[in-house]
Amino acid sequence: MAMNTAGMHGMSFNTLFAGEYAWVKLSGNDLMSYQARRFADVIPYGQALIAENPNHMLWATDWPHPGLFDGMPEDGALLDALATYVASDAELRPILAHTPAAFEGFEATQDG
Repeated sequence: MAMNTAGMHGMSFNTLFAGEYAWVKLSGNDLMSYQARRFADVIPYGQALIAENPNHMLWATDWPHPGLFDGMPEDGALLDALATYVASDAELRPILAHTPAAFEGFEATQDG
């Protein structure tokens, strides 16, 4: 998630989802946050993105974190942080299963 200097209320953020062509990979919170491993300062950005267009959000790590030379993030902590962006498993399921399936052009399973 890269934000311009105007933050989540800036013009580029508000127009990101004007059409149905934008897909966002919810990752990189370790690169934006000043709070290593907790990432509390970037939660509002993730929540705002999901609120704007929940059906166009995906999640993945940036493993093996190329270009990162000052300590590697714990990928489990990055996934745990995603759970703080949503209020329920029902909101999390599309991000982890249904949206990636639609984006890649295959069907998600009933359980996914």
